[in-house]
Amino acid sequence: MTGARRIAARLADPASAVHAALFYGAEPGGPATLAEILAAAWLCVDPGPDGACGVCRACASHSRGNNPDVLTIRPWGAGELIKLPAIRRGNPGQDDDPPLPLNEFFRSPPLMSRFKVAVLHDAHRMTGDVQNALLKTVEEPLAHARILFATDEIAKVLPTIRSRCLNVPCEIAPGDSADPFAPYHLGAPALVARIAARPEPYDALLRLARDFPRYEGADALKVSERFLAAADEFDKKLGPRKARAEALAVLAALLRGREGVSPEAAPLLAEAHRRILGNGSASLVLDALFAQLLAMKRPLWGR
Repeated sequence: MTGARRIAARLADPASAVHAALFYGAEPGGPATLAEILAAAWLCVDPGPDGACGVCRACASHSRGNNPDVLTIRPWGAGELIKLPAIRRGNPGQDDDPPLPLNEFFRSPPLMSRFKVAVLHDAHRMTGDVQNALLKTVEEPLAHARILFATDEIAKVLPTIRSRCLNVPCEIAPGDSADPFAPYHLGAPALVARIAARPEPYDALLRLARDFPRYEGADALKVSERFLAAADEFDKKLGPRKARAEALAVLAALLRGREGVSPEAAPLLAEAHRRILGNGSASLVLDALFAQLLAMKRPLWGR
């Protein structure tokens, strides 16, 4: 089972707190396929270690293509885009109105499934207003709602959407890549050049990511100090706050999908990133973050 498939199976676990995931990678790496696998598992009323059971009423309905608790959104119309009417209804009778916008779909609880699930394929073809309209849905989901994105051009998905989802690379596991920073820079030339110009702080974060599962709860301050030492070596032009936020984004990408690291770590890292950028005390935010992660070590790291 690939790293991405392992993550999809773990997200299906009823104990998982993840409500939104973004699968990315060049096809045929499998982002669309893996999104559909997880959608089926979230619909299933009794998922097992490998995902959907395949026999419950929800699974049977989904296999026939008529489960009312799943909404699939794809680009359509002129320009092959995912447009705002896919999220909220426009003028009555408008030609490009889909049968059921996402916000109306999520308004009621599931009829037969464990969750209601929306799957947005080719997510890089969402217009800017669509992505902005989705922010509240992704950040503050209803208890019965789950949302999935699949794309082969993740750089075109706004950072505000990416930061609110668990991001799952589908080509290779981050720890197995010849370029361990690929999940961070996503092939963007400017970021690749930045890492090549000053690799030391990035290497320090990579070592921290590899060592993370070894730490105990009492080591939170030590981990925070180690992280800050690396962050403070980032580009001085960024300023301390932005440098620490940037370093946290790198660490989150390096931890994402690593063997033994639970998906539940992602929302904690994303929230800490937002607090630092929102003028929270970086030292306090980071101390609290690492204390929380290490206190939750057993469920997070599978140990």
